[in-house]
Amino acid sequence: MLRLKISYDNQYLYLRYKKHSVQKNKRSSLNFKNHEK
Repeated sequence: MLRLKISYDNQYLYLRYKKHSVQKNKRSSLNFKNHEK
């Protein structure tokens, strides 16, 4: 039971981290495109 909760928390943190890194990547790619003009 406790192990399940821990894995669930880890999954949540991992998904949040992934989402955050994706947003960061999108932002940096937008900046890159703006610099190219």
